Amino acid sequence: MYTLLDEIDQFVEKYLDITLPVLIGVSGGIDSLALFEAFLVRKKLNIAVAHVDHGWREESAKEAEALKDYVESKNIKFHLLTLDPTKLTGNLEDVCRDCRYTFFKDLCEEYGYQGVMTGHHAQDQVETVLKRILEGANLKHLGGIRPDRTVKGVTVFRPLLNVDKKQLEHSIQNISFSPIQDSTNADPAFLRARMRTTIVPNLEGQFGKNVSSNLLHFAKNMQDINEYLDLQMEKYLSDDVTGAMGYYLDLQKQQPVHRLELHHLIKTFLTTHKLNLSRQQLDTLIDLLSNASANKTIITSDKTLFIDRGILFIPHEQPKKLNKITLQHGSQRCGNWRVTVTEGACHEDYSWKDCWLGSVAVSLPEGEYAIGFAKPNTTYKGKLSISKWRSNHKVPAFLKEYVPVILQGDSVVHEFLTGASKPRGELLVTLDYTVDRDCYPMLNLK
Repeated sequence: MYTLLDEIDQFVEKYLDITLPVLIGVSGGIDSLALFEAFLVRKKLNIAVAHVDHGWREESAKEAEALKDYVESKNIKFHLLTLDPTKLTGNLEDVCRDCRYTFFKDLCEEYGYQGVMTGHHAQDQVETVLKRILEGANLKHLGGIRPDRTVKGVTVFRPLLNVDKKQLEHSIQNISFSPIQDSTNADPAFLRARMRTTIVPNLEGQFGKNVSSNLLHFAKNMQDINEYLDLQMEKYLSDDVTGAMGYYLDLQKQQPVHRLELHHLIKTFLTTHKLNLSRQQLDTLIDLLSNASANKTIITSDKTLFIDRGILFIPHEQPKKLNKITLQHGSQRCGNWRVTVTEGACHEDYSWKDCWLGSVAVSLPEGEYAIGFAKPNTTYKGKLSISKWRSNHKVPAFLKEYVPVILQGDSVVHEFLTGASKPRGELLVTLDYTVDRDCYPMLNLK
């Protein structure tokens, strides 16, 4: 018969480093106690316990003290965080969750724990998957709770996702500690409690089948599909570029053929950079990338996305005004750029990709120059307009607002976006991008 300890053994072998200590988040309830006891029996890892007293119930302080005594009687290190809910603002569940994971992260950093294990089990997985289906969640999230993932900067392990609640109850029926009964787990004010006590049982009664086992099977299939798609998308994500100006994903040379793959790729890219789009915005973005549309934007609550010929750009911030200033020896500011003028030579030719990374330069003949924004009809070296020049070289149009040009009189003598102009001289002009405007004060050094 397959046992809880067999599940633990397989999980340790697949996900954990037996040379490193690991935390177990123990609430004192049946689930986390069963996890703690299983690792006590197996003795495969150096474990420690972390407990959070949320202060929601009057008796929680005494329960935390009793749990501490029990854990320490097993010669296991015990860490306690006590919260005062009267001093917390906002959504209480969300704030307490943030406090928990910050606590876990701090402990991992201080004591070298490889992560924290939690007692999430099969019924938790069922509730999570059903909730996400009913919410219309993205394909990437229909796999439910992952066995291991990073949450708030800490690695979280869930060894019990395939284990039934009844098996956990059975495993601790003879221990000397009485599991803590948290009344909030049955409070219908919380969706989780309603899922557990009402929604899932009603579905099984109405449907006449074991909905829970089918949802677990569905979650496993979805995790397999997502793992497959993750592997297939790795080659595209190698073109995810992070620079001083922001992030971009270049799909000009290679792009997934099927829309499902492109959807997964873009969702992964956005998640990596902590950006959420509505379903409509995501569909629009995928259409624009598929069609290699030029000079398009999608505006969210805190970011503006730019799409240009198969490249998705996410700048860190809106462009600062590129006021025209006279170039002088020393350092000055132009928008987000620190402009430094010295004597020297530059033999490199820079393009918009170098601008995005945050540093470009040019060497000019001695003369009087200015740097700043150029109107679209300003001529480049007395020939084409700067707008036409950039268009001919397929420069992403939005970058003209971010990157200044060098002017002499009424003409642009150098731009940094195309990599196609090669002035040479003894006056070295270097541009360095920073989002912190206080880093470099305005200087005019002779």
